Amino acid sequence: MGLEGPLARFTDAVVGKLVEVEAAEAAYVEALGGTREAVVGAVCAVHDRLPHPAFNLALSLDAEGQDVGTFLRRIEHTFAPKGLPFQVVCSPLSQPADLEHLVRVRGYLLLSRRLWMELNQRPPSDPEVPRLSVDPTMDTRVWAATCARGLEVPAAQGMLEAVAGHTARAPGHALLVARWEGDPVGAVEVSVNEGIAVLRRLSVVAHARERPVARALVHAACEFAYEHDAYRTMTRVFSGAGAERLMESLGFGGTHLSADLVRAYPPYLLD
Repeated sequence: MGLEGPLARFTDAVVGKLVEVEAAEAAYVEALGGTREAVVGAVCAVHDRLPHPAFNLALSLDAEGQDVGTFLRRIEHTFAPKGLPFQVVCSPLSQPADLEHLVRVRGYLLLSRRLWMELNQRPPSDPEVPRLSVDPTMDTRVWAATCARGLEVPAAQGMLEAVAGHTARAPGHALLVARWEGDPVGAVEVSVNEGIAVLRRLSVVAHARERPVARALVHAACEFAYEHDAYRTMTRVFSGAGAERLMESLGFGGTHLSADLVRAYPPYLLD
């Protein structure tokens, strides 16, 4: 017997939101110039010019009633012809409920758990510090260098510059750079796909983390989201890394966890 009444409506609303998020993730990769390919029980977002699992992923997983080994081979065959590293993203929407375990026993490794967070209050106010400014930029090199410094992953700068090149050309996407007295001290990428805005790669260089740089970046990103008719504004953080406390202070609340599973670890993490 199925659920009825208020509980059924609540459950349908939660499931509907998860479906929207996963569809927006695939649309994000498409907006950067990738493709969305359907296999039985999954949607694969593929980007051969961004060879990192952050841009090559299998979503909306439904292996119910299937042999999991066969299911995974279908996914692998989507990425294998171009030798792309990829991740299988297990979320509360994935079926069966123990799919993460079933995937891991077949040799996949847990890359990360990400906490998805949604803005559920008014966006943070502009700190209005005269020495601090946030502006959109088309200078992909400056954005990538600032982001790599803030994330403390210098090896990722080349990949970030490639991402920035695609983002700068995508409608509804923007690269924002924060400057303190003219010097770049923070960066964020904001994208609006299918009505959902996602703040990605929010980063502040170490010496500026006691200043309201993150608040200024999130404020500007939310303003961009509203200007582009986003009806939900979200971000995600690596669970347990401490960033959730910052985002909670800026009005975001956790919605769900996703597990990212890979065949082999990439050289660095990207959110």
